Amino acid sequence: MTKLHALHVVVFAISCQYAAGQISSVLQERRVQTQVTVSSGGSNGDFAESMDFGPFLRSLSSIVLGAGGSSADASAAQDSTLTSGGVSGFLSAGSVVRTGSTFVTGEGDGTSSFLYIFNLAAPTAFQFRAEGNLSYIGRDPNGEPSDLFGTASVRLLDGITMDLIAGFTLFSDPGFDSASFDGTLPSGQYVILASARLHAFSADLLGPPARSGSGVADASFSLNVIPAPGVSALLGMGVLAMARRRR
Repeated sequence: MTKLHALHVVVFAISCQYAAGQISSVLQERRVQTQVTVSSGGSNGDFAESMDFGPFLRSLSSIVLGAGGSSADASAAQDSTLTSGGVSGFLSAGSVVRTGSTFVTGEGDGTSSFLYIFNLAAPTAFQFRAEGNLSYIGRDPNGEPSDLFGTASVRLLDGITMDLIAGFTLFSDPGFDSASFDGTLPSGQYVILASARLHAFSADLLGPPARSGSGVADASFSLNVIPAPGVSALLGMGVLAMARRRR
C-alpha cells in the first residue's frame, strides 16, 4: 500500500468515526414568556421564540404598577445552542409581587421552555449533565402554592417510548436537584425537555403594611458527544502519514 493510499484509508476511517457520532436535528421549540397583572387595573407581558435551529439568546422583563404602591413583575431568559456535536441550555424565570397601602392583589408569571427532538444514525457515546434550583422569599408560612409556585425540570427521553433516560423535576417545593448520564445511546430518536417557571400571587401578602413575595427558578443542561476511543489514535496516524508523505 502506498503512503498516499494509507493516508486516504486513515482519513476515511476518521470521517466514519465522526459521522457515527453526530446529532441530526428533527424539531425544536424554544420560548420565553412573561405576564403580569394587578387587580386595580393594568397588565403587561412579552413573548419570544426561536424561529430556527440557531443559537437562542433572549431575556424578557415585564412590570405593571398598581394602586397604593402595589406592583407585579416577571422575567424569563434562555441561552441555548444546538449543534451536531452537542446541545446546551440555561433557562431561568422569576417573579415578584408587592402589596401597597390599599387592598390590591398582583400576579406575575415568567416561563422559559425548551423542546428538542433529534435522531442518531448509529450508537453514540454521550455525557449528559443537568441541574436545577427553586428558591422563594416571602412565601406564605403555610406553604400554600397560591403565593409562590415554581417548576424547574430537565429530562432526556427516548423519543419512541418516552422512557426517562436521565433527568429531574422540581415541583413547587424549594430545593436543588441534578442528573447525569455517561453511556452509549442506540441509534434512534431522542428528546430533551427543559423548563423553568415562577408564578407569584399576592393574595396572602395583602397590605397594609406593604409586603412582597418573590421567587427564582433555573435549569441548565449539556449533552455532548464523546469521540470514539480510536479517533485520537487515527488522527495521530493521519498526521504521521502526512509528515512522511511530505518527506
